[in-house]
Amino acid sequence: IPLWAYPKAGYVVATSGSPLGPFTVRSAAANTRYTGGGDFGILVDGPDAFLAYSAWQNNHKISIERLNPTFTDTTGESSGLLTEALNEAPVLLKFRGWYYLLYGVCCCFCREGSGVKVHVSRHPLGPYRDTGLNVGWRDGAS
Repeated sequence: IPLWAYPKAGYVVATSGSPLGPFTVRSAAANTRYTGGGDFGILVDGPDAFLAYSAWQNNHKISIERLNPTFTDTTGESSGLLTEALNEAPVLLKFRGWYYLLYGVCCCFCREGSGVKVHVSRHPLGPYRDTGLNVGWRDGAS
């Protein structure tokens, strides 16, 4: 994909009765608050599911949105922007009643690597608190 096309990127949603397919496209462009979809992670939490993602429209800030009951689109319920600019690769986890948002700085395949920032909340849509941890961070990493 050429770089100029990234701001128009989005999330295609397809479903199947089997992990091997065949798949049926349910939405050619999932309805996310911020466009130009980048890296993402999905957390399924009982009957609920949440999409954590970065987007070109907001300069790679991380946001979380609730997915509908069939996991085929968002509900419009959003955390808003949770991080500063230029972040990617969000992961949303739940452990012992806490939600953990993990992400790193934009450093696509950078030689020196990068750390993983850790934010926590009691609710998947926040508010999140920065723990100050940066797992894997080392001198010289960007």
